[in-house]
Amino acid sequence: MKKYCLILGLLLLLAGKTSAEDNGLLALLQDYDNLFLADYSVDLKVTQPTGIMPEDGMSTCQVSLTGRGGSHRMKLARQSRDAVSFVQNPSIGGKTKEGEYVVGYYAEQAIELTPNKCKVRNDPKVVVVNPASGDSGQDGRAQSLVEVYPPNHHDAYNLYFRYILPLGRGYARHLTEVTSVEDLGDGISALRGIGTFFSDKQGEWYLEVDTAHDCLVRKASFRQYEHAMPMVLMESSGLSNHDLPLFSHGTIKIAQYEITVDLNNASFNENENVKREVASRINDMPEFERGAKVMDFTRMDSRKVPRMLELEAPK
Repeated sequence: MKKYCLILGLLLLLAGKTSAEDNGLLALLQDYDNLFLADYSVDLKVTQPTGIMPEDGMSTCQVSLTGRGGSHRMKLARQSRDAVSFVQNPSIGGKTKEGEYVVGYYAEQAIELTPNKCKVRNDPKVVVVNPASGDSGQDGRAQSLVEVYPPNHHDAYNLYFRYILPLGRGYARHLTEVTSVEDLGDGISALRGIGTFFSDKQGEWYLEVDTAHDCLVRKASFRQYEHAMPMVLMESSGLSNHDLPLFSHGTIKIAQYEITVDLNNASFNENENVKREVASRINDMPEFERGAKVMDFTRMDSRKVPRMLELEAPK
């Protein structure tokens, strides 16, 4: 906490010399993001969809994120889920098989982002819903999948930072230019700018930045130029009473996928236990209780298809 206060004092000094007419506010956002991501850990309660269809219901998850020096790790464990409703011939997501609706979801997930590679491990379960008797609640297990990506890959970073954004941090990386800044009063600045959201497609950002509280972003939207409506909507509230200045509650909607985040704990130190557990689950083969697949996007063939490797189940 002492380290944070010393650096925060320097940022506040710089803020007094920064002009909001140029990219000064963006520079401040970048400084605060860098300060947060340099050494941190957060524990969250997350509510998010179980599957893709509305009938799949919502799940409650425990999510821990931690990082230091450009490396980040996350573990997600699904605690509970709503009953899944029967869907006849779903357009996306699950499928109807032998008269029953079958949908898969990730019961656990581990992510490791380093300067060299990004790795994501998914441990899925399967729900089978009978049209007459409904959801039995007896979820079956399926093969684990590890995905390996090049560094800074959009998909891997999206899966991780979607949980950071509702806390009010992590927006500077998505902005390339500020087009206007408006003072809304009470320390709130409305920033409009150009940028992206975990893809190469550009669009327009709108942020409401609380300059009175460590430049936390309390509201945001992003619209790609090729679309009429925003694809990202975010709103946060409630300042946390933990070591790190963050919002304690937030909701982010990415297309139709809505995630609600509640902050349980935050610290200005990397969580060594989470770091070791995630590294073990992703990299240690004995952790795989059965045969699993590795999809390696760093080794693409001539058809741009990632290399697939099926691991042998431990004897």
